[in-house]
Amino acid sequence: MSETEHGAEASTDLLRAIRNRLQRVRGSSDSGHLLLLLASGLAIRLALLPTPGFQGDIWCFTSWANTLRQTGTWAFYSHAVPESDYLPGYLYILGATAFIRSLFVGPVAQPERFALWIKLVPIVADLGLALVIFLLARRLFGPRRSLVAAAMVLFNPGIVFTSAIWGQVDSIGDFLSLSCLLAITSGYPVLAGALAGLTLMTKPQYCPVLVVAAIAYLRSEMLCLPPAAGSTLSAWMRWTGRRVLLPIGFLLVTVEALALPFSMSIWPSAMIPWTPLDRLAVSTTKFPFTSANAFNLWAAPFFGLWRPDSAVGWLSISFQTWGWILLAAASAPALLATWRRPSSSTALIWSCFLVAMAFFVLPTRMHERYLFGAVPLIAVAAAVEGQAIGYYMGVSVLYLANIAAVYLTQPAGPEMLEASPFAPLIPVGSALSVLLLLGSLLHLARQHLSGPIPIQQGDTTGSYSLRLQRGAAQPDCQTEAERWRIGISAIPLLPRFGITQQLLVLLAASAALLIARGQVGNDGAARSLVIQANRSWQGTGVWLNRGEQVFIAARGDWTNRIGGERFGPGGSWRTVGGTIMPSVPIGVLLGRVGSSDPFVVGEQALLSAPTSGELQLVMNDWPDDRHDVQGFVTVHIVLLGSPSQAFNRSISWDGVPPGQLAPPTRPPQETRQ
Repeated sequence: MSETEHGAEASTDLLRAIRNRLQRVRGSSDSGHLLLLLASGLAIRLALLPTPGFQGDIWCFTSWANTLRQTGTWAFYSHAVPESDYLPGYLYILGATAFIRSLFVGPVAQPERFALWIKLVPIVADLGLALVIFLLARRLFGPRRSLVAAAMVLFNPGIVFTSAIWGQVDSIGDFLSLSCLLAITSGYPVLAGALAGLTLMTKPQYCPVLVVAAIAYLRSEMLCLPPAAGSTLSAWMRWTGRRVLLPIGFLLVTVEALALPFSMSIWPSAMIPWTPLDRLAVSTTKFPFTSANAFNLWAAPFFGLWRPDSAVGWLSISFQTWGWILLAAASAPALLATWRRPSSSTALIWSCFLVAMAFFVLPTRMHERYLFGAVPLIAVAAAVEGQAIGYYMGVSVLYLANIAAVYLTQPAGPEMLEASPFAPLIPVGSALSVLLLLGSLLHLARQHLSGPIPIQQGDTTGSYSLRLQRGAAQPDCQTEAERWRIGISAIPLLPRFGITQQLLVLLAASAALLIARGQVGNDGAARSLVIQANRSWQGTGVWLNRGEQVFIAARGDWTNRIGGERFGPGGSWRTVGGTIMPSVPIGVLLGRVGSSDPFVVGEQALLSAPTSGELQLVMNDWPDDRHDVQGFVTVHIVLLGSPSQAFNRSISWDGVPPGQLAPPTRPPQETRQ
């Protein structure tokens, strides 16, 4: 056999070994943990399904389902008994549930026979909520804690109680609300507008957090535009139309499409008696009391449950007005934090949590279940920050105690709860809710409102101005806007949400707080890890000797600014001065070994170490200016060794050279086939 044939055979064997190794890396990923979590959560809820629901709500839902079957949607609000305080979003689901039941069992008749069917949709929404939290946590913080956040939502006792026992539908509204938040953070403002319309017409109680998300979105988008003057005014006008007016238009179209079949319209006429605001007023005026069983500020002993909130309080201002004043005051720091730090994921989550918490604690006329929306948000924070675990536990205990007390004293009308054995819980829960709100306010102020003022547009010391000074072209917001999806089909979103690209490479934990160390495979010769866009050079824990070969493959997407063009590890089409490697596209994955010069990795590369040291990776961007960079890529590393010793060495995973490690527990040399 000639030398050329020997070389070709060796190359073929090397490629075959690399292919086999990557197949093993993909096969060993923990994607099954997410399905296991969802299956476990579903099993728990199905086991609790026969538990009697909350009688008043089950009776109302059953009566409305019968009314929908008899009168249809157009005359529903005129004939519903009792008068419906639900907007059409859930009524579509209720009518569909009754129709599906009629195909198998027959028309709805008695509440006790319909209760199981009522609970099924919220149970499915619980699973969807956990999935959205999983995607949101991964989008904002990477995959290491995404399963932890999903588990903290899926197995939260209060969330399980609400759907599987009570039979209420709060998980549907919160699922839509957080889906809208996910769409905003993923760069889909049009889809977010449609989802906001769905939330508004289903459970408007969970819309306040979307105001925070909208502020962060608009602020980050405005920073990429030049000052609104002169020839750049047309760019601002185009941006306003595509990124502000178009999402608002989709919101209004969604609201109108849901409202019209129920004889409602944003633009009422002689034949359409109601607007969505008219029907919303029915909900807000149905319980004109300080607190409708919510353990919040107004449940304190000097106020009390079920007291008229029209009573005059301090400074001759009614309790209801004071509630709105306090809500505005508590929400202002959240809006300010997202305005100052629009690219901070932790600021966004904490601000949304603060608004959700304040909406439950401060206004009057609150129900016990309106704390539901705060639980998934603080679960995301707790999965990322250890100091948030206390808040998660406090909110979870408060929510479970509140809904359990109301459920066990049903019908929990005026004076019922205060005369029950659970009366001592009321002042304790009220104090706890206020303390949690104050604590979250202090945390937000300390972490995200203190320190230097973030960059402002036009500031010559700011990041965007620095980019222009370093020779970067002005970001073309209109070009990026044309790349954004305008349709709301779910199919094009799958790759962007990472379901098809990265579900198989998630670093997982089960329901407990199990953090993956990053080692993938059974023999230690391969590694899978996440490289964050907003961090500078990141060590991989893989140490190389000069001349040793390594194969690197990367998948995922990131961007060099919030809401900007998203690209993979191969980078953008642009080259920008001032970056780590100005001669290669911005956003491309770079590597270096020790203190060597950087080199291009991209989507995949077979490299020889130019020197000895630790392999490090980074996104090609400005070295010291990554405040608005977002995203991550998942990297697979296969160590090949020297050309004559491919696959014949073990790897140090702990970031120290192999010579400094304790003797291995297995032979350092292994035969790979």
